[in-house]
Amino acid sequence: MSASSSATSSELSPSVISDGSTREGWDYVLICSNGSSGGKRLLSTLDHSPHTHCRNEPYNNQGSPFRPLREFPRGWVLASGQEADLERDWDRAVAWTAARQGDRDFMPSPPKAHDRGLARSLGLLNVLASRRARRLLSTLSPALAGDEWPLPWWAGNRETFRQARLVMKFNQSPALVRWVLENRPRVKVVHLVRHPAGCLNSWHRRHLANNPDHFVLKNNLHRLRVVAEVDAAAAGAFGDIDRMTLENGGLDGSELLYWWYAVTTVHRSGEGRRQYTLIRDEDMLLDAAGTARRLYEACGLEWTGPVDKYVESRAQNWARSSAIWTELVPETIQLKVRNLLEGSEIESFWESDQRVSRVDYSWI
Repeated sequence: MSASSSATSSELSPSVISDGSTREGWDYVLICSNGSSGGKRLLSTLDHSPHTHCRNEPYNNQGSPFRPLREFPRGWVLASGQEADLERDWDRAVAWTAARQGDRDFMPSPPKAHDRGLARSLGLLNVLASRRARRLLSTLSPALAGDEWPLPWWAGNRETFRQARLVMKFNQSPALVRWVLENRPRVKVVHLVRHPAGCLNSWHRRHLANNPDHFVLKNNLHRLRVVAEVDAAAAGAFGDIDRMTLENGGLDGSELLYWWYAVTTVHRSGEGRRQYTLIRDEDMLLDAAGTARRLYEACGLEWTGPVDKYVESRAQNWARSSAIWTELVPETIQLKVRNLLEGSEIESFWESDQRVSRVDYSWI
């Protein structure tokens, strides 16, 4: 895949995408989760491999071909005919993303095999982390002006860069991930799931603190209605959406119902597939080293010294930033969580006294 500033038809042809094989044979990693679930922690852990190229939510960058493919409600549910759009455009979007870096990525990354040693030692890679600096440099290299850009020749070896394992993190996209699981059998899908109480705690502190409750409820109910119109099974599980109000706890209830839909949609599609790996956010608290090693094995990556050092340096802090889940949410929400999980296919994911993270995951 060329690192030129524009995507030509030859650059994104199937033969280039698959390195001489079929598109279904292209091997990369997709991390999927709900928001505030610890996806950046997994991405950062994988980013410490010298042989990865990690992309954080590329669809949020202007100019990314993933942007139209994930336009809501496509991330939530796929309506009739949209699978054809994905079949036509998905691999081209992956090729574009693999050949570039982006404004939401970890910049600069930990040391990579494709780095120019002199550029890293002189701190030149820090330039890519600054939008202002990139804009100044864009007078000489126009490709640096946007939210996504090809690897500059002075920053890294482009041939080695093309050989790095692409890792993409997608949030709030259960329908897209289900499509990938069913249509791209060699893509390694890491499904990160966080206890619903931990998700709700972060949601309250990060999202509700800055938005009126009635506005959030309106958006939540719209999201459930959109899913229910296409997915009859989900509609049955949601019940009477119109009866959810602020007075009867509809705010938390509607968020929990979408959480349930997103988790079960991906899990049902992935369970039993070799390409699918389920990781709980709580596993990184209880056994960081073991879980990180399992993550690397699932992604087909070598466990290296820098990775081991990174995980060891973070493990104690991750473990300390935890609590029994009932300590994070009031009794009214505890009841909603128990009712949601009781008798469900995902009830066994957690213990009744599960320790969960207190962290809101607002960091990168």
